[in-house]
Amino acid sequence: MAEAQSKESSSTTVAFRLNATLHDLLKEVAERCGQSPNEYARTVLVQSLQSELPLEILERLGRMETDQKQLRSAIAMALEAVLLNTTDFDEAKVASWIRKKIAPGESPSTGREGGTSS
Repeated sequence: MAEAQSKESSSTTVAFRLNATLHDLLKEVAERCGQSPNEYARTVLVQSLQSELPLEILERLGRMETDQKQLRSAIAMALEAVLLNTTDFDEAKVASWIRKKIAPGESPSTGREGGTSS
């Protein structure tokens, strides 16, 4: 426990470079917050490191991307069935259209990368 307290009470210098555009933005935002650029940069960094929000956002985005891919695949499979049963298009033409319009890079019948439906 004493070791944890000593780590929290000691400090280490952190330095990094910013391009001119980012530095100007940092100065502008810090001024609006009534802080120096150094104080503001430290505040933002500490808040970011102590917050789990960015991690939660990345996890949610990952899940949304997976959900979107699954939905596109399901739509492609359903549309393939409808088009094959209600039009005179052959399977290759339907699969090609779906790959171009609905699920680029996926096979409509399998939902997997590449290939055509069989």
